[in-house]
Amino acid sequence: MKFTPSTNTPQITPDTPTCGVGADSGSLFELAWELEQYLGPPHDPDGLVSLPSAVRDDEEERFPHQAIEYLQNWGLHEYCLPSDYGGRAGDVEVGFTLLRLVARRDPTTAISLMLTNLAFMPAWIAGTPEQKEAYTSRILNGGRFAWGLSEASHGSDILANDTRAVKVDGGWEITGGKDYIGNATLADMLVIQARTSDRPGPASTSIFAVDRFKVPAGSIVQTPRFRLNGIRAKDLSGFRMNRLFVSDDALIGSEGRGLEIALKGGQVARATITSVSLGLADTALRSALDFAIGRHIFGGSVIDVSYTRRRLLGVFADLLLGEATCTAAVRGLQANPDQISVTSSIAKFLVPTNTSRTLDDVAMIIGARGYVRDDPECGHLGKAMRDNMVAIFADGNTVVNLKVIASQLGFLLARGADQTPTETEMIRLKNVFDLSTPLPKWHPDEHQLTSRTGDDAVTFLGHAVEELRRRAGDNPGPLHTACDLATWFVDDVERMRDNFEMLTSKHGRRLGASADILELAERFSRIHSAASAVALTAWSFDSLEPELRDGTVLCAALWRARSALEPLCDPLTEDIESAGVDTMLGMHEKSLLFSFRPLRLLWPALTKNTNS
Repeated sequence: MKFTPSTNTPQITPDTPTCGVGADSGSLFELAWELEQYLGPPHDPDGLVSLPSAVRDDEEERFPHQAIEYLQNWGLHEYCLPSDYGGRAGDVEVGFTLLRLVARRDPTTAISLMLTNLAFMPAWIAGTPEQKEAYTSRILNGGRFAWGLSEASHGSDILANDTRAVKVDGGWEITGGKDYIGNATLADMLVIQARTSDRPGPASTSIFAVDRFKVPAGSIVQTPRFRLNGIRAKDLSGFRMNRLFVSDDALIGSEGRGLEIALKGGQVARATITSVSLGLADTALRSALDFAIGRHIFGGSVIDVSYTRRRLLGVFADLLLGEATCTAAVRGLQANPDQISVTSSIAKFLVPTNTSRTLDDVAMIIGARGYVRDDPECGHLGKAMRDNMVAIFADGNTVVNLKVIASQLGFLLARGADQTPTETEMIRLKNVFDLSTPLPKWHPDEHQLTSRTGDDAVTFLGHAVEELRRRAGDNPGPLHTACDLATWFVDDVERMRDNFEMLTSKHGRRLGASADILELAERFSRIHSAASAVALTAWSFDSLEPELRDGTVLCAALWRARSALEPLCDPLTEDIESAGVDTMLGMHEKSLLFSFRPLRLLWPALTKNTNS
């Protein structure tokens, strides 16, 4: 459905596209800038996808119908649907980046768009060509999907779910209920996981797609919408079914594949929902910088206070660490599907968790204005702190993700962190971490539920360090310092191996249920994040901007990662800290995304001479 702009819609000039044509030219930079121009200024009170409109919708708990239709009019949803069936999803990172830009302004709108795409994933993974074509067409024409997976009585234990599908002549009868389902009220297609066998185990469930317009009225009973603390405009509710008949062609994949399909779809959800946290963190840092630059107190500017500068640099470093971690997961969906169970779980655990720390730091810097809901510049920050919580618990909470990592720790640590990659492993590394390398075609059905090849970022961390030392040559400077900082993480993997052996001896068969192993999984996640930042710098070196490859930014990222593991570790030198702050301020002044890919943004940055 096309949205007809009203008087309060951002104006479209002849230079602003009404559909995202930039991706056809292969330029993510061009496409992202087209979207930014189309969305208009982020502080425009009359903008449909702006910070003020998001706050208003949140206050009134009003679903952002117009914002979603406006983005559909541009074609954003097409970049999350398979190109073989009419979509434009060539590379996952394109859709991820576009949703990240939307989440900078309004996470509710980004998540609402994301929900339909994620509910479509079971069909993309295991559907017939006819199902893929039909469901893609449905979404392209404005249809909304909901992924009916969770049940209130069982939470994350989806194998314990009670919803049941019984085989009858010509189809199935589904009985049960689903709770805490995004889009449940608004969706016209419900994708439902149901038990199809009394046998315990992973082959006991299957997936069905139910068209609300093809079942008798009243056969699906809606439950009330939940009132939320964060993303309050979101549609989150549930539904009940009693002997709901669906035909045989509603089954997605073969009978008994429900758990496998759900887990593979969950890997995509875990990787992509982190775009919300990255978007929130970018806007929060930008608002904090505007405040710190423009606020004058006690005879000076807040940005000149050394403690404030260090905290802001930490926030900037968290953003780049988060992006590197997301790169391993998002590009890994296509380039390294064997390791996606590890990389998606680490991203899902760590990026939203670090964003909570980021938002706390920003709140400390901005002070009272961040708690004034109608403040025109900072009123969105309280909402951001609430909104980020959804990225922590949705599609697998912290414990669920740490358990996935912990269950594979012995294998992940086995090779240490100083291996030399084979030719095949080197190709895989560059496919993931060289941002200039084209990604192979995405086949989500090829995702693996456990890694058979370890964790490349960690295993080949030492090799990436050596590559950066080669790049640095004999010139002393921050790149050499970054290599020295990275070596600490190489050594820590050896310490973790010893710790894992000790814990195995201590707990025996109960190791997987211990708090110790989850804490070790958390430590491994932070090492993976640091290793991803090193790998991204090493293997994308030639395509990075000079200020992002000279070692300064990497030093800040590694310092931030280590300080989470050793809070009393040595701070950065004054020169490196000052250079890192200058890089951050330079990107802000030029209105660039805080990213290894500094995309252009519509954000009028304050300069050092701005008065409060």
